[in-house]
Amino acid sequence: MTYSELNNVLPLDPANGRVRCCRQGYFGEVHLCEKSVRVFETGATRDTDEDKHDFEGFISPLVVARFGEYMHKNRHLANGQVRDSDNWQAGIPLATYMKSGWRHFFDWWLGHRNFKAREGIEDALCGLLFNLQGYLHETLKKRGYLQ
Repeated sequence: MTYSELNNVLPLDPANGRVRCCRQGYFGEVHLCEKSVRVFETGATRDTDEDKHDFEGFISPLVVARFGEYMHKNRHLANGQVRDSDNWQAGIPLATYMKSGWRHFFDWWLGHRNFKAREGIEDALCGLLFNLQGYLHETLKKRGYLQ
């Protein structure tokens, strides 16, 4: 039975606030479960957030804002051109991410130890974050994650 077919036949039991359900995983697998259900004053129902990824809570909006500033600043090339924001997703070799990441890590470490670095700690951390993200992006693409 498919995910859609299962969801259409599993009954809701509002009396005990539970629902027999299934959910589809990221890779198409179907998980059968029994979960608590929230019933709103309007009569609308919704399952709880238990066992769901909390993407909003996992990431700091302060970090995203500062990283965006850093990335925008670094879109501007020496020749005056501005590269697309997702240019890096076209593919950068892992070795390039590693070498650049180490330079930014080293600047972060120098700043942490109160030594003079090429860049401030915030830029070093943003540069490191970029390289970590790019390296992970390429690693996930290679193994076909979510594709």
